[in-house]
Amino acid sequence: MNEAMEGQLGAVTMADGAIVQDVLNNAEISVQSMVTFMNDAYKEMEESSQLARTEKSAVYPSLRLTPIEAEMEEFLVSNATNETRNSEDIVAVGVYFEPYGFVDNQESYAVYVDGSSGVPVVSERGSHGEYSQKELYQKALETGGLASTKPYVDSLNGLLMITMSAPVMYNNEVRGVAFVDISMERFETINRANEEFPSIIYSISMEDGTIVYHSAKPDLLGESMVDTFDNAKDYEEVISRMSGEENFFIKCKDENKVNVYKFVSMLKAGNDKWAIVNTVHAADVYKDTMTAASLQIAMAVAANIVMVIVVVGSLKKMLSPIQEIVIAAEEISEGNLNVDIDVHTEDEIGLLAGTFGKTAEYLRYMIDEISNTLEQIANNNLDIAIHNDYKGDFVRIQKSMDSILNNMLKEINDSADQVADASGNVSGAAQMLAKGASEQSDSIQELSCAVNNVSAQAARNAENAVKVREEVLKLGQELAESNEKMKRMTE
Repeated sequence: MNEAMEGQLGAVTMADGAIVQDVLNNAEISVQSMVTFMNDAYKEMEESSQLARTEKSAVYPSLRLTPIEAEMEEFLVSNATNETRNSEDIVAVGVYFEPYGFVDNQESYAVYVDGSSGVPVVSERGSHGEYSQKELYQKALETGGLASTKPYVDSLNGLLMITMSAPVMYNNEVRGVAFVDISMERFETINRANEEFPSIIYSISMEDGTIVYHSAKPDLLGESMVDTFDNAKDYEEVISRMSGEENFFIKCKDENKVNVYKFVSMLKAGNDKWAIVNTVHAADVYKDTMTAASLQIAMAVAANIVMVIVVVGSLKKMLSPIQEIVIAAEEISEGNLNVDIDVHTEDEIGLLAGTFGKTAEYLRYMIDEISNTLEQIANNNLDIAIHNDYKGDFVRIQKSMDSILNNMLKEINDSADQVADASGNVSGAAQMLAKGASEQSDSIQELSCAVNNVSAQAARNAENAVKVREEVLKLGQELAESNEKMKRMTE
């Protein structure tokens, strides 16, 4: 929790405490004024001579009072009536006397003015044996000063109230107890809506932890404040610190295990210590911080969105030329060097586009010249010159083309020389062939004559072979006949 929030909630608690403290202060003033008056009256009675009891009591009709006693009773009744009529904090005022503490001929005497109905009603409140048992009576005597009771329901008017009381002392002797009753409804004035802290719960506690008022759970009145804590140790810390005078706060969990802050502002109820305890959910405490953080986040998000829109717009504007360059690069990768990059910005992208366009144009010129050179060579035109200025790695292409042309021309010259030499050799061979052909003609004629002679002889040989064959056949026949004759002879 930041200091500003701590201060704000502390101020709210102190403002609520001031309302309660004002109620308690008014009650204390009323009690003390009656005690002071009673002391003065006792002194006057002591100094005056004994008077006859000629006055009728307004509280006890059968009782007769002296003029001073009647004056004292009248003041008590009048003062109590005015208090209940004029003070919105006080619903009843009274004095309970010790036996014979008011008059020496009446053991039990009590004046009680009840203004809860809107019209003050004067009455007596029973015997000393009854009212002396009340907490307001016993506590005032025990403390010897102004004391407060725990919340209780009055047996006559049925109101839930607390009582502030103090002993009436004279000459160090207890004469009675003066008191005022405060309705718990009075504390509902602090149970107001708080738009900034809608979860806030107001409660009033006594020093021992007894709840005097609780804005959210009236059924806790008279119960221990420990029932509003999840952890008893947190409750013990609060009770321990309530014994001091300083306001404080703690962070803890309530009975529903919800994280809360409890702001405590100390009060004084006579000699007793009270405290107003305002409980607020931690979510309410951090709400402004969370709202501010959410607003900052929202502003940051909005700023980022605007920034993204601006950046995206700028990038689109910046990248649009790059897209043209990419398209041109894709065209070049497909072998199309006839690209036109329409980018004219005066920045790095414009410079890139211009350089890329020059590169494409240079490649196109190189390819055009290489293609034209190859076409000329294909058309048997070797009268070619390289015109473009080849740079960088393209110099190797220029050198290669020059080398190709030079080698081709050399090979053509070499081939021409070889053709010339071969032509001479062919001419000599032709002459020799002509001479050989003449000589071969004479040889052929001689060969023809020889062939004719061989043919004639072959014919004669064939004729002789036929004759030999005929003779052999004849001889074979004769042998067969001789064999047949020999065979018959042998038989």
